[in-house]
Amino acid sequence: MTSQSPAPAAELTGRISGGPSELLHEEVLAPQFRFESRHLLHHYVAIEKTLAAEYARMGLLDTDEAHAVAALLDGVGPDTLSARPDANMSDIAFAIERHVEAGLARPAVR
Repeated sequence: MTSQSPAPAAELTGRISGGPSELLHEEVLAPQFRFESRHLLHHYVAIEKTLAAEYARMGLLDTDEAHAVAALLDGVGPDTLSARPDANMSDIAFAIERHVEAGLARPAVR
């Protein structure tokens, strides 16, 4: 499913070396992203808030970091996220993560 070489993805780590092809993005990932934004986003946000609270309980985030993450998650909505192969690989979870990272005053490194 490659129409062109994959778009470079911003700061990817692990085994992933590039973003999805344009064809994959247009035909599969972007429509899936739109569906999840409209119908499942509140579940994703609830999961992320629960994780932030658990990370605070475990001492991986301090209280201020956990509150900052939760506040940024409160601002997530279908109109605040977009499927971007270059920035979030057209994945809703990555898009939420990038949104939170961009809003933090300093990185929550743990």
